[in-house]
Amino acid sequence: MNNKQFYKQFILISIPMGLQNLLTTMVNLVDNLMIGRLGDVAVAAVGLANKVFFLYTLVVFGLCSGATAFVSQYWGKGDLKGIKRVMLINMIGSFVFSLAFAIAGSLFPGEIMKLLTNDPLVIKEGMGYIRIIAPGFLVTGIIYVFSYILKALEHPKVPLIASIVSILVNTVINYILIFGKFGFPKLGVLGAAFGTLIARIFEVTVILAFSVKKLDFVFTRFYEYKGITKAFLKQFAIKVTPVIINESSWALATTIMISIFAKISTQAVAALNVINILRDLTGVFFIGTGLAAGVMLGKLIGLKRYEETYERTLKLSVVLPLISFLIAIATYLLSPMFLNLFNISAEAKEIAKGMYLVATVCMPVSAFNYLNICGSLRSGGDSLFCLLTDSVTIWTVGVFGSLIGANIGLPVIAVYIISRTEELVKGTVVLIRIIKKKWIKDLVN
Repeated sequence: MNNKQFYKQFILISIPMGLQNLLTTMVNLVDNLMIGRLGDVAVAAVGLANKVFFLYTLVVFGLCSGATAFVSQYWGKGDLKGIKRVMLINMIGSFVFSLAFAIAGSLFPGEIMKLLTNDPLVIKEGMGYIRIIAPGFLVTGIIYVFSYILKALEHPKVPLIASIVSILVNTVINYILIFGKFGFPKLGVLGAAFGTLIARIFEVTVILAFSVKKLDFVFTRFYEYKGITKAFLKQFAIKVTPVIINESSWALATTIMISIFAKISTQAVAALNVINILRDLTGVFFIGTGLAAGVMLGKLIGLKRYEETYERTLKLSVVLPLISFLIAIATYLLSPMFLNLFNISAEAKEIAKGMYLVATVCMPVSAFNYLNICGSLRSGGDSLFCLLTDSVTIWTVGVFGSLIGANIGLPVIAVYIISRTEELVKGTVVLIRIIKKKWIKDLVN
């Protein structure tokens, strides 16, 4: 790949990835817009219940993201047998995590909700939602494994098509079951849960149907899955385990911060849930580019082009945050119209306006961090550094800072500012690491 080819392929991969993340966010938006017509309690219940799914997806994302570092480098090297071995380990690990979350969600939904809020009405609504979506964890695990393999092998359009099907199914079923249309019962929050579960089933069907064609080597020559040595398992575990711990730690910290706001007031957590949706819509650009960077830079490392990997990382680290800031400003100007779509209280709306102003200012740093932690550093096998940096900053600055701020009675916006400060600290540490070049590690040659 020359310079022009690299950036052309980068754009061709990042656009479908960004669109897929947009559609995934749109599924949550559709849920929350419809649930938002039911008031603050319903919005808070679905938002908090989805934090369980959020925690799960980040654990599986950590497993798949760590495996992608190997897959993209094997892809650059042209080693299909290596890819198959990584995929088998990835699938087994994903199934174990998915089964654990499915059992916990089915058997202990009340205990889970009580960890997140002390509002009995919110707990009651959230329990039903978690119990219904629990079987969907097993389906989602399959979706993640095949989606990340397809993306790493430069087939990002397949997960995009599956996401389009998912959002269409989710929207139709939500409309019918939440509001009781066409003779169906009015289920409210439970209707949204059924919509999410059924949409995941359609999504996995599409993913597998396309994978049979696009990943034909995965479904043939099964003897090639053998030969996974202890040395390879050790190397895989050393690189992937920190990513899983990293994502689990980050997800747990984020969930705790949500619960801190929930204990300040129901209006505060309702505002935060709405703002997180808007942040996700804005952030799909740098999520897509971060994942694309991981694929393309990992491929360069597999080709042993280390200096080129470093130079392109620096260029992307300047350009993408600038673009994300322009997008953030545009969405901030449109945010009042977005907030009016939700039937939340006037107090919750005012809190949300202040939160999104803070989020807009932080967006370029968030883009930089995502690009390099989930993209360049992980593609270079520097997963342990990512774990230490991400975990230390979010727990010391984000969680404990927010907890102290809430306990001493600071205003909601001040607590939110503290929670977002960790991005700046993390970004500084990551920048120093990139400049030192110690993150470029060849995992397959």
